[in-house]
Amino acid sequence: MTASLRHRRRGVNQPPLGEPTMSKPLRTLLVMLAFYLMIGYVLLGQWEAWLPPLARILGPSDTWLFRRRSQAGGRTGSVAANVALRLLQVHFAIVMATSGLHKLQFGEWWSGAAFWYPLHPPLSTTFEQARQTTAHPTAYLVFLSLGAYATLAWQIGFPFFAWRPRWRWLLVGGAVVGWLGLVLMYRLPLFGPAIFVCSLSYLTTPEWERIRSLLARTPGLGNLQPRPSAAQDLAPRSNVGKEESTFMAAKQR
Repeated sequence: MTASLRHRRRGVNQPPLGEPTMSKPLRTLLVMLAFYLMIGYVLLGQWEAWLPPLARILGPSDTWLFRRRSQAGGRTGSVAANVALRLLQVHFAIVMATSGLHKLQFGEWWSGAAFWYPLHPPLSTTFEQARQTTAHPTAYLVFLSLGAYATLAWQIGFPFFAWRPRWRWLLVGGAVVGWLGLVLMYRLPLFGPAIFVCSLSYLTTPEWERIRSLLARTPGLGNLQPRPSAAQDLAPRSNVGKEESTFMAAKQR
């Protein structure tokens, strides 16, 4: 978010903050992400009576950036995080479905030629570049039409498969393909990552644990492997001691 907002106003006639680096849809997604992050951190721990007044305004200090957490502390559930995550999921699903339905108002999406215009800008495409597509015009137009119709189907049907675990390949795969398309065709390098991050919010905790275990096998990422807490380390040792003492007592008898 900080990198996308790097812009200084140098005069009265300059465009608003972030206009040269961000499009309007990207600003909408970034504001949405920032809003629900704010909701999650502000509500975190508000039900605890011992929370200091400063922590109720700025959030608990153990969630601050670059703060080293204790390894002995176990994981605790967060009602605030669940509320913020569910609100983000519902909001993003509405945004995707509305975006797909909005595209149906334009004839180029119905005809399947919507991707022709970003691939061949009228002010920069030469006559020779346009003639290169006439070698296989039917196959080329069919390919563009399939891409346009797949985009419409993914966006309009997003609320129907986003929460289903067996359709995760469609959720994540569509976000990755959309990321590449936005970068290559529309020259929007930041809009695709924002959509990808919002799509990852639908993954469940077991799915994130599997991804974490896979990444931990990568050289240099071994720290991602979850470490057992101190209470878990002491529990097996105490059981072993009890078993040994019981065995020795029975042997002495």
